[in-house]
Parts: sequence; C-alpha cells; structure tokens
Amino acid sequence: MWSYLLLFSGTLICSLLLTPLVRQQAIRRRVFDHPDLERRVHTAPLPRLGGVAIYLALLLGCLVLVWLDHAWISFWRLFLPVTLIFLLGVADDVFGIGERWKLVLPAFSATLLYALGYRLTSLSLGPNFSLALPGWLGFVLLVIWLVGITNAFNLIDGADGLAAGVSLIVVSAVLAISILIGQRESAFFAAMLLGALSGFLPYNFYPASIFLGDSGSLLLGFLVAVLAIRGTGNPTGTVSIVAPIILGLPITEAAVTLLRRWHAGQPLLPGDRGHFHHKLLDRNLSQRQVVMRLYVASAIFAISGLALLNASWGITILLLVLLGLAVIWGIRHLRYFEYERN
Repeated sequence: MWSYLLLFSGTLICSLLLTPLVRQQAIRRRVFDHPDLERRVHTAPLPRLGGVAIYLALLLGCLVLVWLDHAWISFWRLFLPVTLIFLLGVADDVFGIGERWKLVLPAFSATLLYALGYRLTSLSLGPNFSLALPGWLGFVLLVIWLVGITNAFNLIDGADGLAAGVSLIVVSAVLAISILIGQRESAFFAAMLLGALSGFLPYNFYPASIFLGDSGSLLLGFLVAVLAIRGTGNPTGTVSIVAPIILGLPITEAAVTLLRRWHAGQPLLPGDRGHFHHKLLDRNLSQRQVVMRLYVASAIFAISGLALLNASWGITILLLVLLGLAVIWGIRHLRYFEYERN
C-alpha cells in the first residue's frame, strides 16, 4: 500500500508544480481556447495544453519507478502509443487538425499497442462465464474500444473540470479493482494517473485557469480505456463486463451523440451544442452544478462496476436493468429535441 501512496503523492506534487508552468507557457505562446456562441461555455480566452502537465507528471513517475525497480521497464509498451496520442492532442491544441485524425491516429496507436502485446482474448460476461474471442475479433474490438473511449472523453470535455473529474472517478474505481484482483501493473499506473489528475484538477475546476485541451482529453481517454480493460481483467487478455460499466457516463454520452446526429442527418464528427453539459446548462444550472451532477452520475456507474466485481447472476442482471432504466430516464429528462414527437 505504501508503494501506491508514494506513486500517488509523487505525481500529485509534480502535477501541482508543473501545471502553473505549463499555463504560463501556453499564455506566452498564445495557445488559447477562444469562446464562441455555438459550443463553448466560457466567456474569455483561456490557456489550454493542460494535458502537457499530466503527461510530464506521469512520465516522471514512470522514470522514478523504473529507476527503483527495472522490472517496470514494461511500462514503455504503454507509453509509446500513449505518446503518439498525446502529440496528436498537442498538435490539435497548437495548430488545429481535422477531426478525422482523431480517429486515424488512435486506431494506429491501438494497433501498435496490440503489436506490443496487449490483447483481448475473452469477454467475462458474468460469474463463471467467459466468451473466447478469435484473434481477429479481439483485435477489432480492441481498436473500437480504444478509439471510441478516446473520443468519448474528448466529447465530454466541455465544462470546467468535467473530463478531468470524471477521469479521476473512473481511475479511482480501476485502482480499487486492480488492487482487489492483484493487477499490480495496472494499480501502479492508476495510482500515478490518479495523482496527476488530483494535482491538475484544482487549476481546472470552475472557474478554470487552464483547460485540458485535446492534449489532455485524448490522452486521458486513451489511458483510461487501456487501464479499464487491463485493471478489471487479467494479463492473459480477459476483459470484464465491469470495464464498460465504470465508463458508463462517457460511453452513454458518445452513444447518444452519434444516435442523435445520425437521426437528425447531421455530420457525425464535428462538435455541436447538444452534449449532456449543454443540455443541463440550458436548464439554468451553473457550470459548478452541472459538473457536480455529472460527477454523481459517473460515481454511480463506478460504484455499480465495483458492485458487479463478484456479484451473482441475479444481482448482475438486476443492476444492469436498473442502470439501463436510469440511463433512459436521464436521456428523456434532458429533453433531446431529436427524440421529441411532433
């Protein structure tokens, strides 16, 4: 346990110290997120590139861990594709790139991760029941999962502290599960990411002084997607149903976004003002109130995932039905115009 506390504390301190420095550099280089009347909810330009502080804190944490124990050199397998995602986000923050790159490069990074030994070999759908996956199907599902979750976090990054806070909740659940089932590698990395997020969030929570930017949201999405499947499964590639449950909020957001755009005949990739936080803001809630409500929703999914870890079939089915009903109620409560009858 002391190892986890040391890793958490180290990256937390690094993130606390690095974030103001990154903010200064973003201001100096004029890397701002400018407000607009369509999607943005802030009213003044704010520096982005917050993902740089999180990435550097994680990198320093991993270097220290490898220096203390060379056995953890295996982390490089994750850091190579993660670095590609991070650089994609930095390029988008600084120069602006097409939306398609947010599909192409994560797919390439997922393929690289697969080549480096990360596999999906079976799906654990409940107590004592696993479904074996052919190699090709495991590869396809891995790519879809990583690309989907990476972009789902990019979608929810629209209010101060939302994406970072949801990431913190999800990573906390992954850390707890990883420790319980003995996944030390995932637990160590989750502890470091939790520390980096905890050090960054005070600067990002409303009123934010720096944004994650795509360098942060894409980075967090990819990392959380990897940790969710590794930290809740096993090293042989078995993935638990717990993984999509604890990521229920960003998955639901992404699914609703795609469905409503398709239903309305709109392009699927470009951003719009129809996300969960926009709909809640339209109900005259403050940014802080919106973010706290979505934190609670994310925590419910995370706690449900923990409850499913060793649940019986009866409890599993009951909990999934209750979550499904809650999601349907939430979507109807937000009154998406695409679903209203004329």
